[in-house]
Amino acid sequence: MKSNVLFLLACAAILGCRKHDVDIASLNTSRFDPDWVGPSFMRIDSIRTVPYASGALHRQQIHLHLDEELRNVQDYVIRVIEYTVPDTTIYPAVDPAQPTVVILNYLVQLGEEYCYDIDLRIGSGILLNHRLSPCAVAEL
Repeated sequence: MKSNVLFLLACAAILGCRKHDVDIASLNTSRFDPDWVGPSFMRIDSIRTVPYASGALHRQQIHLHLDEELRNVQDYVIRVIEYTVPDTTIYPAVDPAQPTVVILNYLVQLGEEYCYDIDLRIGSGILLNHRLSPCAVAEL
């Protein structure tokens, strides 16, 4: 009886050690992977120029829609780099029920083009494959 149990354990150990082939291509199916090729977590709904301060000054508003899968993660930030008047702004994670972030650029000059890089940072890494690089002329 004891030898039968040992034989069964030995067979289970040998069969349990079988190696399986790993399909590397199927491992990059997460949108959080740096090598993800597919739709971004972010998309620009609109870029508007609006007056404020009694209409004397203007600002650009970038309405950025965030995918629900991203909104359920709480350790992300959105980094916005504006190149016309070099500036970087960090926007923290939003309430998961809020699908849109409004990015503001104050003191724009009408008729001038403003270009941005909008990056997604999760933890300590920046997912450059989700980068958006819009440009828009400030006009009413």
